[in-house]
Amino acid sequence: SPPGKPRVSLGDALRLTPAKHAEGKQSLLFQDAPGLPSRSLPMISFHPNHRTGTSTVSFALYLEPKAIFIHEWRTTGNPYATGPVLAIKDGRLTGVKGLDVPVPVKRWFRLEVVAGLGSDAPRTWTLRLTPKGEPTQEIKGLPFRSPQFDHLGWLGFISNANEATEFYLDELDIRSTDGRR
Repeated sequence: SPPGKPRVSLGDALRLTPAKHAEGKQSLLFQDAPGLPSRSLPMISFHPNHRTGTSTVSFALYLEPKAIFIHEWRTTGNPYATGPVLAIKDGRLTGVKGLDVPVPVKRWFRLEVVAGLGSDAPRTWTLRLTPKGEPTQEIKGLPFRSPQFDHLGWLGFISNANEATEFYLDELDIRSTDGRR
């Protein structure tokens, strides 16, 4: 729909809800539905503009069984280059070569994505996965999707299903060792 003109709801939503929460009293609900203008809706994105140092994005996630979750880091520019990517479908977390681990469904778990930025950075990232009440699993040396990725200009959280389903996002923290938050 044109900018400024709300479209008719097709059963989707992106809103705060007290229905579920990892900590505190509410979380952000991504409620998906069939037939949306783009499969990548609902989506929320941030523009951290981290260029050097180490960036860390951590968050808690609660997935319903049919949810399809994507988290992606991109550079600015067109075409953009993609760094870390997480894709979760049917209880499997994938996204880049070497990444395929089970994740819980209908239970909170925490994800942390850590990557060095700048022209001298190693072009790899680390994932930490912590199901609530369980030990952390750490996977190091994951490749950026594109070797040209060198700064964090955009990051997004995407519900990529094409049916009625939902997931919840909580405890989001985006930070850089350069002192940016």
